Amino acid sequence: MELELRVERLEAIVLTQAQSSGWVKPSVAGQLLGISPRRLVQMYDNGELHKACAKQINNSTQRRRLLFDLELVQKSMGGPVLA
Repeated sequence: MELELRVERLEAIVLTQAQSSGWVKPSVAGQLLGISPRRLVQMYDNGELHKACAKQINNSTQRRRLLFDLELVQKSMGGPVLA
């Protein structure tokens, strides 16, 4: 019971941070959009999302760290991509 309350608190904190900043990790964006984080990154890599939907926050080519603009991702999904 106590663990469930902690999980709900953490989810609320994550959702609040996502709504205030706009830039979120793929795991958070995927959870909010109802798709897997891997699929979200794959959509971005395949050009299914606008180029400005994500930004890389590290310099590694082997292990990229992306942040997604939640609002722009929502606008890009399901419509034509003007990249």
